Amino acid sequence: DLEAAGRLLTRADGLRLIPAGKVATPVGTAVGNDWVHLSGLRLDPENASGFGVYAMTDNLRKGSALNAVQIAEQWQKAQVGQ
Repeated sequence: DLEAAGRLLTRADGLRLIPAGKVATPVGTAVGNDWVHLSGLRLDPENASGFGVYAMTDNLRKGSALNAVQIAEQWQKAQVGQ
């Protein structure tokens, strides 16, 4: 469910989940920091166990390649821990 997904996302290093109903923008929210800001948490209508988010970063500080590497590292740590 979305509440459980939100709780998990708030525990992840480097992620900030913007509360429902709040608007996050790349310029107003993400500029000047290295966080990955997530908003718009919603259920995936085509996947019963899936959800979607909007992800924002300051692309000058944290490019997509670095972001992909960090996501892969976190995923690997999670898989090893299972």
